[in-house]
Amino acid sequence: MMKDEKPPARARVPIWYKNSESLKSTVSDLRLKFEGRCRELGLSPFGLQSEIWADLIARAVHESNWQEGIELDEPRTREIVFEVFQLDAIQHTPAIDISAILGRQRRVINEMRRHARSVEEIATFNLACAHTCIKAIIEDVQYREIAHLQLGLEAVRDAMRKSLNQEGEDAEQKIKLEEIETLLTESEAKAYSIGYESTTKSDSGAEYLSKLRNIGLAGIKVLPVEYVHFLHSVSMMSVLHYSRVGRFRNKPVHVGREDVLFPPYKSVPALMDEFCKDLGRVIANSSTRDMISLAAKMSYRFVAIHPYSDGNGRVSRLIMNLVLGKAGYPPIYLKADNRGRHMYSMALRRANRGDLQGLQSLIAKSLISVYERVLGSLGRH
Repeated sequence: MMKDEKPPARARVPIWYKNSESLKSTVSDLRLKFEGRCRELGLSPFGLQSEIWADLIARAVHESNWQEGIELDEPRTREIVFEVFQLDAIQHTPAIDISAILGRQRRVINEMRRHARSVEEIATFNLACAHTCIKAIIEDVQYREIAHLQLGLEAVRDAMRKSLNQEGEDAEQKIKLEEIETLLTESEAKAYSIGYESTTKSDSGAEYLSKLRNIGLAGIKVLPVEYVHFLHSVSMMSVLHYSRVGRFRNKPVHVGREDVLFPPYKSVPALMDEFCKDLGRVIANSSTRDMISLAAKMSYRFVAIHPYSDGNGRVSRLIMNLVLGKAGYPPIYLKADNRGRHMYSMALRRANRGDLQGLQSLIAKSLISVYERVLGSLGRH
C-alpha cells in the first residue's frame, strides 16, 4: 500500500436489531431450500419436521427455562422432553379435552414428586407438555377456521339464492354461486386432511366439525381464551400455587422499571378477549401474511398485557411458536446464554418503545439456525 493510500473501507454490517427484513428474506430462501431438498429425497416437509420435533422442542424448552432462571442442564432437559413424547401426553383427537390432559399431567407430576424429582425437572416436564399442546391447538384451530368459513359462505350463498328467486336469473350471481360451492367443497377436503400425520380419524373430525357448526357463526371462536389458560396451566402446574394457575392476575404487577406500566388487573379479561380474537384472525390467515412479524407482535402484546401473576414469559414464547407453527414453521428457541439474554432484553426494551424489529430479528435468526441445521443433516448447507 502506498504511503498516501487510505485503507479500503470496511463494509458496514447492519445492526442485528435493525436487520429484520434481510433476515426474513434469508429465512424464506432457506425454507424453499428445505422444501426443495425434501422433494429431491421424496419426503414430506411436514413429516420430516415431525421427526425432529422432539429435538427442536428440547432446545426450545432448555433455552426458555434458562430465560426464567431454571438452570437444568441440556442433557437432562433432553431426557425429560423425550419422556414426554414417549408418554404421548396429548391424545390426537379433534376436540381438546382440557380436563383429561391436565388430569393426566397432574398424575405424572405426583409420581415425579414421589420419586423426589426436583422443581426444575417438573418445570421442564411442564414446558415440554405445553409444546406438545401447541400441535393439538393448531389442529383444533383448523377445524374452527373451517366451520367459521363454511357457515359464512353458506350464509352468503343462501342470501344470493333468495335474491335470484325473487329477481330472476343473473349470470354474474350464478358464477359467484358456483365459486362459493367450489370453496365449500375445498373446505370439506381440507377438513378431511387435518391430522393426517397423527392418529386423528376422519370420522371423528367430521363429527367435531358438525358440532362446531351447530354453535353457529356468531358463537364460534377461532381461538378461545380458555386455550391460553390451558397453556398457562400446563406450563405452570405445581410451579405456581394451584389458585394462580390458569387464572388471570387479581392484583397489580411491577418489574422494577419506570418505563414499563402493565394494565390494571381489572382490565385484563377484556384485553385478553380482544387479544384472543386478534390472535385467531392472525393464525386464520397464516398462509398469506408475514408470520415472523406477527409472531413478534402477538408475543410482545401478550407480555405487555402481562395477564398472569407469573409464567408470562413462558406463555409468550409458546404463543410465538403457535403462530409460527400454524404457518408451517418448525419450533424455534431464543438463546438464553449471556449474549442471548442481553439481545432478548434489548429487543423487549425496544418493543416497549414501539419498535418490534429486534424481536422479529431474533425469531428470524432462530429459524435460520434451525433450517441450516436441518439442511446440514440432509447434505445441503
